[in-house]
This record gives sequence, structure tokens and C-alpha cells, in this order.
Amino acid sequence: MITGRYALPLPVRLSLRGDVLFGRKAAFVPTLSLDLPFERNVLSLGAGASIATAGDDASPLGSRSAFVLRTGFDRFIEQSNLVLVSSFLVGFDAYSDGGTAVAFNLGLAVGF
Repeated sequence: MITGRYALPLPVRLSLRGDVLFGRKAAFVPTLSLDLPFERNVLSLGAGASIATAGDDASPLGSRSAFVLRTGFDRFIEQSNLVLVSSFLVGFDAYSDGGTAVAFNLGLAVGF
């Protein structure tokens, strides 16, 4: 997985987030999220789309493009520019048979 976040310069705490999930096939997941900061943490709630690459195999978030809801938690590690990042993604009607896809991701990121 590769993930990124860009905090929009608005009075409301909104971010553009993008994930690329790799498996037998990849899924690109752009979302818009509302960020709720507290202490050195950020809870995010958002919506977007999962855009599946071509092929018959399933990506970690389904086998076809779908509407996605996401929630995530970012924990900024003190005295460093490292961030512990987690996300929970739900893709609705993400499989050819109409099933729902779920992905949970956890990783370490560099903030700048």
C-alpha cells in the first residue's frame, strides 16, 4: 500500500487522501476526509471511490470500481516526523457479484 494526505488550506479541516492498494490487481482510492484533530492525533472520516485496474482478479478492495467510505487514525510520534497511520475502507458493490469489500491498513509514514 502507498498512501498520501494533503490538508486543504480551508477554515474547515478537510484533506484529500489517496491510497494505492496492491494485490493481484491494484486499486486507486481517492477520498475527501473531514479531519478531527486532538492532541497529536487525527481521526478522519471520508468518502470517495475505489478505482480498480483492468483484469479479472480482485484487488484488496474488490474487483471493480466502487463507492468507498473510510475512517482512519493518524498518530504523530513525538520528537520526530514519523506518523503511525491506519485506515479502514469499505467498498460498496465492489465485486462483480455485488459484494462489499473491506480493507484495513496500518503503516508508518513520514510527515513533511
